[in-house]
Parts: sequence; C-alpha cells; structure tokens
Amino acid sequence: MSSRQTNISSSVSGLLHEFGQNGYWGCAAVVWGTGDGIEGSIVTGKITSHTDARDLREDDRFDLASLTKVIATAPALTLVWQADAIALDAYLGDWLSSKTPVTLHGLSLRQLVTHTSGLTNRKPKRDLQGEAAFTDWLDQVPHQEQLHFDYACINAVLVGMIAEATTGIRLNQIIDTHITGPLKLDGLRFGPIEHTDNIVPTRPSIQPGQIADEPARAVGWPLGNAGMFGSAIDVGRYASALLATYHGQSVGWSLTQRGVQWMFSRVSNACGVDRAVMWDCNSPKAPDLRPATASPDSVGHGGWNGHTLWVDPPADRFIVVLTNRTSMPEYHGPTHDQFMQTTNRARGTIASAVWEHMA
Repeated sequence: MSSRQTNISSSVSGLLHEFGQNGYWGCAAVVWGTGDGIEGSIVTGKITSHTDARDLREDDRFDLASLTKVIATAPALTLVWQADAIALDAYLGDWLSSKTPVTLHGLSLRQLVTHTSGLTNRKPKRDLQGEAAFTDWLDQVPHQEQLHFDYACINAVLVGMIAEATTGIRLNQIIDTHITGPLKLDGLRFGPIEHTDNIVPTRPSIQPGQIADEPARAVGWPLGNAGMFGSAIDVGRYASALLATYHGQSVGWSLTQRGVQWMFSRVSNACGVDRAVMWDCNSPKAPDLRPATASPDSVGHGGWNGHTLWVDPPADRFIVVLTNRTSMPEYHGPTHDQFMQTTNRARGTIASAVWEHMA
C-alpha cells in the first residue's frame, strides 16, 4: 500500500470509528479512486444491531435509495440524448401524453432533470398500491413559479419514463443492457431482490431486499427515483467508469465521452442553484455532502438511507460513502431532522478527508 493510501485509510478509519461511536450509523463502507479504478476501500461496523451480528463485508449490498437517480436515471437519459432522440427543452407531453395527466404536459425535460418543474415532493397515499399509487403520485399541478428549485422524487420518475418511452424497454432493462451488464456489475441492480446474507437491512419494519422507499415499493416496478441495490465497490466501479469515459477512455459500455460530459454539464441555474443532468452541484444540501476541496465542476448526490456519491471530473477522483443510518434509533426519534443533517455532514467530512490526501 502506498503512503497516500495508508494516510487515507488511517484518516478515514478514525473518522468512521468516531462517527460510529456517536451513533450515526452501525456500519459503513467507503470507496475512493479515479478513472483508472478503485484505489482503496474500508468497511466497518456490524451489519445489524443484533448481539450476534457479523462484520460488514465489501460485497454487502445496500439499498441505494436516491443514488438511483444518478446510477440509473441519469445514464439512461444520457443514452437517449447521445442518440439525438431527445432535447432538454422539449416537453413531457411530447413523449408521455397518454401516460400522464395533461397538467404535466407543459413541463420541459430541463425542468425535470434539475428539479425546477414546480412539482412537490409529496408521496402517494399510503394505502394505495400498484397503478393506483402511481396514478395518485402523478396527480399534481405544478406551482406557477417553475424556476424555483424544489427537490421532488417525481421529477426523476418522469425522466425515467421518458427514457423508457424513447427506448421501448423498462428502466432496469436499459441499465442491465447498457451500463451494469457491460461492466459486469451483476450486484448493482433494481430491487426487490431475494433476501440473502449480503444485504444490509435499512429499517426493522422492512425485510432486507425489499425497497425502503415507500412510493417505489408501493408502485412495484422499476422507477427513476429509488430502488437500486449495490455494494460500495459496485458504485465505485460505476463512478470510475464515468470518469474514464469522461476523459476519453473506453470501458466497454454504451455511454460515450460526449454523453458523459453532457450529463455532468450545468444545465440550470435556477435561483442560484446549479444542477447537472440529475446530478447535484450546489443545492442547499450539497455543502454538507461534497468534499471541501472539490473543484467547482464536481457533481454528486445523496441517498436517504445514508449515502454519498461525489465525482470530480477535472480532478479525476470519486468518493462513495454508504451507511445504514436509517437503522439507528435516533432516525426514528424526535431529533430526526437534526440527525439527518448531522449524518450528512459526517459523510462530507469523510469525503473531505479522502480528497485532502488524494490531492
């Protein structure tokens, strides 16, 4: 191990121990690297809080929650864009007029990928399942102030539907065929998945392998907002492939250099919030997650269950932090909101430590 990797491992191990002792999560996996591949990884903690629980392993898979937006939805849309089949300023009604309410038809793809559509993050009624849940979720009227940034999962769902409409296949099939299949990332896939020994539980009420996101679980088919599972190594290999492609290297998948550079480009600056294609740049939550010394052109995303993926194309580096924070007692307690922000910042501190030593 190089001195740089030794320094990173020492620094990150100390932080993971400290934050674990503070009750921020029970287990965590951290992976970092460049377009040339994974440089290092650390796993720590127990897979559950049971007294006989085993240690977390590198191949253990997490419910990736909203990382789905940048691991599935963004690349699926990019595949369609690089084939010249879509334009950001075309309207949702051009593709989904028969599948969505007329109130949504005037929304542009640019508004959807940047969360400036005016749609809210409300969820379907909890007693609904399948088509009924999906129909209820879509039953929205966008706010008039459509240039205001308002993060809403339904935007990613609609983007995924556009990718499906233009390709003629489901979102999971797009990803299996063009992204994870060529990279041989068999563990990176949409749930629900069979309950096996290597799945990190999210909450006591949800069986491991079932999707934690309530709307995605209720609807019951692959959606663009949440539902993918994978290990930190899986996510790291995906991030490394993005960087390699961005810099002109061939990795064997269907994304092109032109496509990845487009996906990472800033396509909106509504109210001072920069967004790339589904990726975050400087939203209100970004400072908590991003490495402190990341370049202005870096992009990333968080995941509700306690995850961070941050990619810095100019610096050619990435960081993955996956945790099981939603299994912790404080997640369900009266200080929930403060706990969520604190754990976001803890992951950002870990990312910053890795960046500092990679410089």
